[in-house]
Amino acid sequence: MANCDVTRNYGSGSRGLSSTQGQHSTHPPHSSPSSPSPSTGFLSDQIENLDAAEMVATVGAATSVKFLREEVQKKGLIVSGVLPDEEGTIGGLFSDPREGPADSCTGRFRDHVLGIEGVRGDGGPILSGGRVVKNVTGYDLTRLLGGAMGALGVVTRLHLRLESAPPCWNIIRWEFHNDEQCWKRLDRLRALPFEPHLICIEPQQQQVVILL
Repeated sequence: MANCDVTRNYGSGSRGLSSTQGQHSTHPPHSSPSSPSPSTGFLSDQIENLDAAEMVATVGAATSVKFLREEVQKKGLIVSGVLPDEEGTIGGLFSDPREGPADSCTGRFRDHVLGIEGVRGDGGPILSGGRVVKNVTGYDLTRLLGGAMGALGVVTRLHLRLESAPPCWNIIRWEFHNDEQCWKRLDRLRALPFEPHLICIEPQQQQVVILL
C-alpha cells in the first residue's frame, strides 16, 4: 500500500481528513508512465471537469473542500452532502467513516459520489462508477471504499454530484457555559417561525451551531 499520512481535524468544526501522499509510482505493473492511469489526481485544488448543466464535477482527491465549494458556488451550485463550513480534502472526506451532523438531512457525502478512480496496494488501478448519475455497471466499489480510511486502496480522483445552491446560507453560533444555558438556547429555537436546516451541539467547544 502506498504511504498515506492521515490526520483528523478534531476541534476545527470539520469531520474531514487532511491527507498527504508520498512520492511513489502508481502505474500498474508492466505499464509505461505514458499509459492511461487513475493516478493523476494527487495535485491539490484540481478541478478537472465542472459541468454546471449536468451538475457534476470531477476533482482530484487532494482538492480542498473549501476551494471546491467556492468554485461551484460561482456556478450557483453546491457539493451534495457537504456543509457550508466543511474543511479538509475531498478525498479525506470520502474516506472518513464518521457520521456528520447533517447526514440525516443531506445524506453522507460518500453516498453522493458518482464514481472514483484510484490505486490498489499492488499498484493496479481502481475504476468504479463514472461521471453520470445512472451508472450501475460492475461492482459498486465506490460504496466499498467510502469510509474505509484508505485501507482498501488510495482514491485519487472522484466524480461528484452537485446540487443547485439555496438562495442563501446563514450560520449562527451560540455559546453556552452550562447545560441550563444550552437548553435555554434550544428553547429559543423552538419559537422560530421556521425550522432550521441543522442544529448541532458541540459540548467541547461549548457552542450551539445553527444552519439556516
